[in-house]
Amino acid sequence: MELTRKAVAGNRFAARSCGLRIGERFLMAFDDPDLSATHQGRLQDLNSRYLCIDAPDELRPPRGTSVTISNLQTDRDEFSFSTKILGRRRLNGQLPVLLVRPPEQIQRKQRRTSYRVSVSLRTRIEWVDETGATDDQHAVLTNLSGGGGQLYLRSIPPCRHHPP
Repeated sequence: MELTRKAVAGNRFAARSCGLRIGERFLMAFDDPDLSATHQGRLQDLNSRYLCIDAPDELRPPRGTSVTISNLQTDRDEFSFSTKILGRRRLNGQLPVLLVRPPEQIQRKQRRTSYRVSVSLRTRIEWVDETGATDDQHAVLTNLSGGGGQLYLRSIPPCRHHPP
């Protein structure tokens, strides 16, 4: 059977609802020890029954082989999903593609926009309560990140909500 874009242009709702895009690059990691560990591919087409991901001509995993597919895009969230190989075809009679089952569930990975840095910096911290009274004490800053930092204090300063 020759696979053409027209043949796979059916219902694309399932894969689209998962956020997959034609042209998106993937890393395929096979559980089968007889196959090379990882291969890159690009989503060439999709429908409700299968995804078409291009693959090297020499890559021939048997039907039913488990594979974990992760996206390689750097401008969007990272995600991965596990699926099974359904077969192998040639798209438009030329491009070798693997047919894989569409994902039932996608695991999204939070991409960090900042990293923690361990430090040991002496500092002084000051609190101002609701009445305007201030209290200050020495502290040690132990790590920093884009989202904040961590301080160690000898004691918590007195305030209305936490009496000494």
